[in-house]
Amino acid sequence: MENHIRPPQPLSNNSPKTWLLWKEEFIIFMKLLGHMSRPEYYKANLFKNFIGPVGLEIISKLSFDHPNDKDNLDIIIKKIDEYHNPPRKEIERRYQFFNSSMKSNETIENYIQSLKEKAKECKFDNLEESLIIDVVILHAKDKELRKKYLQENNLNCEKIIEIYKNHRIATLESSSTTNSTALPKQKNKPIPVSKETESSNVSQKKSCWRCKSTHEVRQCPAWNYKCKNCGELHHFEISCRNVASSQNKPCYKNMNNLNKNGKPGNHNKTLNNLLK
Repeated sequence: MENHIRPPQPLSNNSPKTWLLWKEEFIIFMKLLGHMSRPEYYKANLFKNFIGPVGLEIISKLSFDHPNDKDNLDIIIKKIDEYHNPPRKEIERRYQFFNSSMKSNETIENYIQSLKEKAKECKFDNLEESLIIDVVILHAKDKELRKKYLQENNLNCEKIIEIYKNHRIATLESSSTTNSTALPKQKNKPIPVSKETESSNVSQKKSCWRCKSTHEVRQCPAWNYKCKNCGELHHFEISCRNVASSQNKPCYKNMNNLNKNGKPGNHNKTLNNLLK
């Protein structure tokens, strides 16, 4: 059966994810072969043999408290874990804990749970729950809610959740009652559209002398039409100005010259002839 157990391949790179997968595969291999009960130096050297050049380079960068720690598998694995995920200082973890406020889209249960997880890394021991309560009260943005927290005797995490939910329900009910009794808002009257605005949306038309009709600009039916009266373009016969001007000319335009001989009676004679 041991011949069918596949040993782990050498570590391909030094990324944290690759290391975690390789570590899990190596531990499974050791358990299947029953090597976990072997001496520490044996397990440590077997580990170094399988981890390959990339892993050996990481081990060379590690610092050990005692020379014998290099032959201890548990210590080597712990050191490599810290190499990929360096432990933060306790004061930094506590700083983040005390500055943890509830997010707008976060439930009270999730908020309390996140505080508990952060508190475990801070080593508060027996003060863990009391400090969680302090953080919740400290970061409560609703003054009425904070007041309810402070008025409660023997406050714990379960009571915080209960008080928070009851306060939220009361707030929503109060808001709903206020909205139902409020006067309905008047609808805004539509803004009247001016005639100028309406006319701007309609195609502009004009009265045309060329065709004696009304049409849109540059849509005259007489355009390029040749008038039969005068022979010119762009107007119908009914609109011909040349004919109209010739008809309106007086046939006696030189009437003032009828008496150019200075003889009396010539003017009346000529006028009578014209009126016949």
